[in-house]
Amino acid sequence: MEASASSTLFAPAEQSAAVQESQPSQPAREAAASPQEILLAEQNRQQAAWNAQVERWREEISSDPELGGERLNGTVARAQNALNRFDSEDRFIASLLQESGYGNHPQVLRFFTRIADSLAEDSFSAGGRGGILPPLEERMYAGWGR
Repeated sequence: MEASASSTLFAPAEQSAAVQESQPSQPAREAAASPQEILLAEQNRQQAAWNAQVERWREEISSDPELGGERLNGTVARAQNALNRFDSEDRFIASLLQESGYGNHPQVLRFFTRIADSLAEDSFSAGGRGGILPPLEERMYAGWGR
């Protein structure tokens, strides 16, 4: 029993003249994109959209009054210090944030900045004489020597 070319997924090696005539010409086949070309084009479109999103995050950070502007370099340095302190030796989290682009997300930067701020050492504030009592004898015998 012979299967016709239209009922099989792949055409047989020997085709009749009628089947060969019904196939599109070489230029028409070249005009149609292959699945690989379609996938590559979609991948490129998605990558361009992702890059645009990452750039929007960078702009958002730069214009943020809490994170950006003149504070940007300090903000990034503090966040980097927090990341360096807690990331593993192989720097997995840092490479993940860098390669994915999520290191540029404003909330990620804000998160690491808050960690850095909470880890900052407390500073000693030298105060005046507040809380220091006069010597005991002055307190006990106040007004006796006058």
